[in-house]
Amino acid sequence: MNEVLIKDGVKYQLWKPEDEVNEFEPLIKDYIKDIFGNGCKYFPKQKLKTLANRSSIPEGFVIDFKNQKWYIVELKLLGYDAINRISGQIVDYKNAIENPRTRKQIFESIRDSMDDPPKFLYDLIFNKEPTIIVVIDNLDGVDGGQFKEKVYGTERNAKIVEFKTFARVKSDNSGIIKDVYIHEFKPIVPYTLPPPSGKPVEGVEEKERVSSTQRGMRLEGDYFPIRFSKEISVKTANWLIKKGKLKHSMIPIETGKKRFLINFSPTHKSGDKFWMPVKLDNGWYLETHASEERNIYLSKKLLKICGYSPDDVLKFVNI
Repeated sequence: MNEVLIKDGVKYQLWKPEDEVNEFEPLIKDYIKDIFGNGCKYFPKQKLKTLANRSSIPEGFVIDFKNQKWYIVELKLLGYDAINRISGQIVDYKNAIENPRTRKQIFESIRDSMDDPPKFLYDLIFNKEPTIIVVIDNLDGVDGGQFKEKVYGTERNAKIVEFKTFARVKSDNSGIIKDVYIHEFKPIVPYTLPPPSGKPVEGVEEKERVSSTQRGMRLEGDYFPIRFSKEISVKTANWLIKKGKLKHSMIPIETGKKRFLINFSPTHKSGDKFWMPVKLDNGWYLETHASEERNIYLSKKLLKICGYSPDDVLKFVNI
């Protein structure tokens, strides 16, 4: 029987994604800072090569700028394929990191994607070992036990994050509402909970975090539900296009010396492809690889370029 959560009298039922790329991966990317900590940023997948020229492709990398750590991230949906492949994938990642060319490739890719990369980035990537993090939708039953044995038997310093998703059950119990979720997981870096006074109490930590994605945004009188943070900039851009404010003559729009925010094709000024391109309603492309704070900043930048006062136009709503 599926697990159930009750929040404010509303029932949520355990939901297991079926599509790793289109369902599970976007959820995890949206909660990177909740899982890894506020000082962290996610960088998309790229091919790694061992000294023996064997290729492997992890889901991505996370840099903890606050604590100067880095992680290789792999996402999995529990099942036969995950159990069967995870050991080999971990071995490939470990071997690839032994290749100096691979570290150089990772360093240059991350450095070039940032407007102001920190000075310690080179030393971090070249001289410090990453931790392998496996994020999985659940670890239930015999399959969950086998998966943990495979991971820890291959790399004892690896960490597994069980990221469970509960979907809201319709009031008549006829099904679930996929767009309304609560997530349950144990973060890599424990949270410090403040007391009622708002002052932090030393030694008090939150062991599990439950997050809700019930939120939305308003652009003047128009309301838009938000499921993922990238939708903030996407909906803002499409709204400006519909209003006739974001014009052909303004494109491309830059975000740095080498990067575009919007272009006619999903290509940056440097020639690199957009990491997370979204095709806008009129056929232009928007780069959405950014944190929630960055997406808000870029949305306000678009509004300002188009002649709006961002703080007057863009408002966020928590339901």
